[in-house]
Amino acid sequence: MPEVFYGWLAVAVVALILEMFSGTLYGLSFSLSGFIIAAYVAITGETELTIAQALIFAISGAVFCFVFPKWFNKTRTEFKQGLDAVVGKTFPLKKVGDDFKISVDGVDYLVDSDCVTDGFAPKAKVRIESHASGTLTVSLVK
Repeated sequence: MPEVFYGWLAVAVVALILEMFSGTLYGLSFSLSGFIIAAYVAITGETELTIAQALIFAISGAVFCFVFPKWFNKTRTEFKQGLDAVVGKTFPLKKVGDDFKISVDGVDYLVDSDCVTDGFAPKAKVRIESHASGTLTVSLVK
């Protein structure tokens, strides 16, 4: 076997060892690419490092870096935080001065004045539709 084969095999093993410490799937991507190039060199019998080998390694490594995290983490669920967690929920209105507010977890948030209709009154139920900069867009619940 030519030294190039062992070189690519060493690259693959080192990348695999790095993957075992990091757990990011990027080391696995380049390890698999290294094994692919080692197999390519064994099949073709090349004895020198070529640009084609480097290109195949770089392109396959980049493709695996893009595909593996999406493939292995597809069951991961995103947890909503802050006001994103209460979008779609119903809360009672509060009137403070001329403004309507909603209390979420003990914090009062201002209702966007564009949402206010004739049906708005203290303790009326509204559904939070969206938020921007701490101002809530709501709709009246009948």
